[in-house]
Amino acid sequence: MRAFLVALVWLACCAATSVPSNLHLSLTTRALTFDHDGRIVSTAIVCPGYEFDQFGTTGPRFSPDNHWVLVDVKGPFTPGNVPRTHALVEVTSGRIVLAPNFQTYLGIPPSLEPIAWASGQRATVAYPNGKSAPIHDPPLRALPAERCGAGTPTTAGGAATPAPATSATPFPF
Repeated sequence: MRAFLVALVWLACCAATSVPSNLHLSLTTRALTFDHDGRIVSTAIVCPGYEFDQFGTTGPRFSPDNHWVLVDVKGPFTPGNVPRTHALVEVTSGRIVLAPNFQTYLGIPPSLEPIAWASGQRATVAYPNGKSAPIHDPPLRALPAERCGAGTPTTAGGAATPAPATSATPFPF
């Protein structure tokens, strides 16, 4: 009976955070919308004055398990007026964690260096210097809701939209 209850709890936990295998992504400079079979899973929206940047020809880079998307965000970041920073978007919620907040929420060090996904491990980022760091999943702290205002937004996202914008570029994954 105990094994059955443990299996039931595990199934409920995993089902709540599962990512569909036939995931599609539509993007504009302000929003990323994740959907499967025409149903929206989540939408990530950056604050006014900021935009998603550097997608390349293949689109944003998904983690090996499709739970996170690695993107760059361009905007008037303070302090230091940095023009661009890295961001990780949680697929199931659409919430965004910017590089300055990586340590607090995900346990990985922030960096001005380019980062990419390390293959073979679930949700691990790799830096050009050869170091890598696993993302704490679930995050160390709950990702906060969108807060736009003066200075750098701590996160953005979670706002649902009825459908991707007509100017969005679809990327099937």
